[in-house]
Amino acid sequence: MDEAERLLYSRFAVTRLVIAVSCVVLSLAATQALQRTDRLRVWRIGSPYGGDTPGTAVPSRVARELETSGVRLDIESLPAMELAQRIEQAIAANSLPDVLVIDNYGLITGTTTQLGTFAGLSDHPRLGGQLMRVTGAFDGLLGPQRGWTYLLTGSSNHTVARRTATRAPGCGDTGPVVDLDELTSVIPSIVYDYLKGNDTFSGHADGDLLSAIDPAPEAATMRDVSVCGVWGNDKLRFVGTRASYEGLTAIGHTAVLLIFRKVAGRWQVLAASRDPISNSEFLQNLPTLVSLLESDGRPHPQAPPVLLRAPVDGMALQLGPDKRPRFWNFVWENPPSRSTVANIAEFAYKRDARFFLTVRPGTVHQISSGKLWNTRTEWKWRIWSVNSAGDISFSEVRRFLNWPLN
Repeated sequence: MDEAERLLYSRFAVTRLVIAVSCVVLSLAATQALQRTDRLRVWRIGSPYGGDTPGTAVPSRVARELETSGVRLDIESLPAMELAQRIEQAIAANSLPDVLVIDNYGLITGTTTQLGTFAGLSDHPRLGGQLMRVTGAFDGLLGPQRGWTYLLTGSSNHTVARRTATRAPGCGDTGPVVDLDELTSVIPSIVYDYLKGNDTFSGHADGDLLSAIDPAPEAATMRDVSVCGVWGNDKLRFVGTRASYEGLTAIGHTAVLLIFRKVAGRWQVLAASRDPISNSEFLQNLPTLVSLLESDGRPHPQAPPVLLRAPVDGMALQLGPDKRPRFWNFVWENPPSRSTVANIAEFAYKRDARFFLTVRPGTVHQISSGKLWNTRTEWKWRIWSVNSAGDISFSEVRRFLNWPLN
């Protein structure tokens, strides 16, 4: 090999070495990027009534779910009495937390307890406009008494916090998922329509859909939706979903219950609800109803509609001498029949609905108005009578006003 050839070979070898080293560096950089974990600062605030300091442990299920998204939580807990001072210090140091976990809503609006007076964060001149409510996405950080979670838009890692709050929702162990056949392709668009405030449900709205008056509807944009559970038969279907969304005043995850009825061979939406009772206790009781439904294709006797006994149509919430609401009972009567396998009580409000299930109902049933919450709006209610084939008969619809008149 002459001098020219040796020089050329040497340059070629150096080039190969440079390329090899570059590849290693790039590979390490890519690996580090993939392994990089974003950290969110969380303040967990105690009760303004009890004066407690919450724990800092993150439930393992929550930690695993967030780590899959490349996020870890650094939790600091403090009693409610220290919140105002710590907020001022954080504002001065430009070190606001990314997530607030609040035990009592009085810390947001302001409250006075035996421990003192707590100014509401929403009224703070430099902080109030930064509060962004989060639903669902960080609920694993709440205690048994539940509470509220908020993002602060001025925090240093708000972009990551917002992305985490609107990540694709998981289902957990919510119920059986089965093949939805022709429903599979329409579920996302129906959930999307519901969150956007469109009651046509992409042309799948049932004629018996009970729409309650909503004086101030707030539309939301859906990002992802997961089908988490399906119950029912070939005539009546209950579908539990979870969606990530972004609204004007809140973001996060929300559970959406869809109830379908097959009419003339086509599934139609009979009800949609984000109500927490409808998406928890009601869903948990559905397996008992499903065990009573048949799918044999044979005709079954129709269940007769119930008779509503009380309250009268248009009744309004009244206050007692102590200024507390006077509760009443919603009472209905099932006509004598062996064909009714279940009653479903529907209480509709503000494009939402709360459902209660009674299987193998007797003659007279009642539900206390204390099982509802005060929305200060008009509600509608009716009772569904379900037979073993999944056919439904409806009672009349009555209205009541869920706000005090005196």
